[in-house]
Amino acid sequence: MNTDKRGFEFSFAWLFAIIVGAVILFLALYFSTGIIRGTSYQRDTEIAKELTLLFDPFATGFAETKIDTITLPVETRVLNACSTKGVFGSQLISSSQHSLGKWSEPGGEIAVNNRYVFSREIEDGKKFFLFSKNFEMPFKASEIIILSSGKYCFKNMPDHVEDALRNLNLEDIEIGNCSFGSVTVCPSSGCDVQVADLCRTGIFCEREYNYGYVMRKGSTKKMYYSGNLLYSAIFSDPDIYECNVKRLAQKITELSKLYRDQNAFNDFCGTTLEAPLLQLAQNAQSLRGSVDLASLLDDARAVREVHDGLQEDCRVWAR
Repeated sequence: MNTDKRGFEFSFAWLFAIIVGAVILFLALYFSTGIIRGTSYQRDTEIAKELTLLFDPFATGFAETKIDTITLPVETRVLNACSTKGVFGSQLISSSQHSLGKWSEPGGEIAVNNRYVFSREIEDGKKFFLFSKNFEMPFKASEIIILSSGKYCFKNMPDHVEDALRNLNLEDIEIGNCSFGSVTVCPSSGCDVQVADLCRTGIFCEREYNYGYVMRKGSTKKMYYSGNLLYSAIFSDPDIYECNVKRLAQKITELSKLYRDQNAFNDFCGTTLEAPLLQLAQNAQSLRGSVDLASLLDDARAVREVHDGLQEDCRVWAR
């Protein structure tokens, strides 16, 4: 029986080369995948950071409404999370992009402590719109920022609501004539988003739809609103909405204390503003959620009536 040692050695060399090559290829793929993931994570984190920087112009000046649109080169998912931890809570914004048929892992969360961004928990698309409204109770507490990538259609809403939405001049907000796929918003339960007016039940209101609740189809959660929070509730998921309402209550608590202290410095102005401000601060601090907005409205009205009756030199915030 003859044995070809050279053939044996040749086969072993090839086998060894194949094994080494496989290991090298595996390591190359492993590290290249890690690099790609790292690059993707960094890119998505940077997008989230740039997005939060766009919130800054919405919190400057005294304009009632500010509007902007964002167009991105690829499908992007914006993730909005909210926390009430800390004095004013925080907004946690992250993003991911759609590539090669799937979504990348979200980048790092960017915390924003001084903005109140209302949206769905996940908004995805290439085009996003933002608009802001002032929130007062009774003094200006903050701007509320609405972020959305969807198309919304409003039907049979009161004139002042439709006029406010029409004035935004956003192509993704329709009034009356709804295109296919639009999220419908109306006072009845037959729409995707139902807006109820509770002003007729005895709640103090300056006009209709100043207080009520919003419900999304398929959800049993009522998001109670007051004033411009109406728009926040329409475009938000319940968890994001409720969290930001609590954050706004935290802001009202601190501002009420600040204005109470400021009023105390003016000895000649009296103390008539102290008690209603204290009541507002206490109720805002104990607010459980949007369901308590009705009582907060009454407290705010009491503060405003006293404040409006003060001499000009004694008023501690602009009307």
